[in-house]
Amino acid sequence: MNENNSLVSIIMPVHNSEKYLMQIMNCIFGQKYTNWELIIVDDHSKDKTMSKIKKTIAVHPEFSISLYENTKNGVSAARNIGMKHAKGKYIVFIDDDDKLGSCYISDLVRKIRRYKVQIVIENYIEILGDREKVKSLPWNGLYNSSQKIREMVIPRLIFPLKNEGEVWMPVWRSIFESSFLKNSGVIFDDTVSQAEDFLFMLQLFFKSNKVYFSNENPQYYYCRRSNSALNSYIENNLNSQKNFHSKLLKLINKYANYSNLKTRYCSNKSAMYSIAISNAVRSQNSNMQIIKEIQEIRKAYISDDVLNISIFKLYNPLSVKFGLILLKANMIYLLFIIYFAKEKYRLSKF
Repeated sequence: MNENNSLVSIIMPVHNSEKYLMQIMNCIFGQKYTNWELIIVDDHSKDKTMSKIKKTIAVHPEFSISLYENTKNGVSAARNIGMKHAKGKYIVFIDDDDKLGSCYISDLVRKIRRYKVQIVIENYIEILGDREKVKSLPWNGLYNSSQKIREMVIPRLIFPLKNEGEVWMPVWRSIFESSFLKNSGVIFDDTVSQAEDFLFMLQLFFKSNKVYFSNENPQYYYCRRSNSALNSYIENNLNSQKNFHSKLLKLINKYANYSNLKTRYCSNKSAMYSIAISNAVRSQNSNMQIIKEIQEIRKAYISDDVLNISIFKLYNPLSVKFGLILLKANMIYLLFIIYFAKEKYRLSKF
């Protein structure tokens, strides 16, 4: 069967993307797999993104490009609009500031056909400045039963043990059967502003019985930026994370036995407080305002009824456990000094 006879829908949300737009567009235009449609959803851009897209569509009538505007807010709502308009047998998601190898789509299509699965997930290349690093998956090959996925994939996603290695699960670097997505009823939760793609992927894993993981030649290039959300101060970060965790806990209770995953989930949620402190020290506020924010984080931590487990039983690294001990002991100024130095060092790599 000719690889080019099944339509692939490429869904790409954009937001103030004028700086990187043509880079990703040229990557799409240069794909060896040619039977695709590009669905762009603008998420309230304030720069010249929209005009650049319209000009590109006019200059390239040979390509199937559709442009929509997000009637809500956020990447989740934008992706949902893209899914609603997708006509392809397969769906892929890409981010507007990343890059693709020329075989990206053809490799994904070849694997989803060959192994007759609902999802294919590949490794990727992380670009940080002038450095490139292959980020491999902890799984490889065919997982062809819901039991295998629930026992070997989902627990590690919720939180990995020390010997399992951390895994990140964005929606890009993957391809999905459109019929599977439609029949699953899973969409992006547009009330979640952080890790929304994690919740999307987790729901699909709970509903899937055929997934293929590939650690072959990576074709997706994830470009880490110094101004990304991971490197910037996020307003109301703790509340956003608490919202995410309430949704995550509901999913676990709905589809799995919580008692079997309790320590992993509590480790994940404990990490949330460490992340919240890191976010606080990235702000441009005064030191006293940052101290006050860390004090609010402590109040939330010590009143968190879900975390009814000893810190020493958690799977978090020692650095996080130490931070939690200091937080619990109300050693706020020491926490501020440690996390400020840690973030300053991390951000110096960009």
